[in-house]
Amino acid sequence: MKKMVKKRFLAGLLACLMVISCLSACGKQEESQEVTQEALQAIMDKMLAAETELPDMRSASSAEENAAQLFSAVSDIDYEKVDKFCLSYSAEGYADEILLVHMKDQAGVDELKSSLSKHIEKRKNTFASYKEEEVPRVEKAQIAFQGNYVCLVICNHYNEMKTVFMNETKEG
Repeated sequence: MKKMVKKRFLAGLLACLMVISCLSACGKQEESQEVTQEALQAIMDKMLAAETELPDMRSASSAEENAAQLFSAVSDIDYEKVDKFCLSYSAEGYADEILLVHMKDQAGVDELKSSLSKHIEKRKNTFASYKEEEVPRVEKAQIAFQGNYVCLVICNHYNEMKTVFMNETKEG
């Protein structure tokens, strides 16, 4: 009798352990790989290579000492919500601007998209006051997102750049 109770107990315990392990294996996996600055820069480099008509560009990134200040030029969100970013912008006064951001969480993505929409309006107004021929390019600005990645693209071949972004940031 004791052997039978012991066997049933062990069988029940094993069954419980199997159910627990199945449930934990089937649960939603969090993004486990940390995004490095180098990986983000590699995506940015591929995006920039998709545009053949860029003027001389300057760059900024979260790797710089004054990263929060640099980021504030394109967004007014709390920089603490940003994981990493890369920014390329025209050094010659043209509208060209490419921003690639990895946010710390999904909640920050929506806030950043809204902030970038405001940034586009500011850029449009700025160019309207001194270089009107750039306004149509700013009006065609694209904001794309996938997972915790967000990009802003202002350039001639924005669709090509956006395609690279979507391909390089898709999961799996």
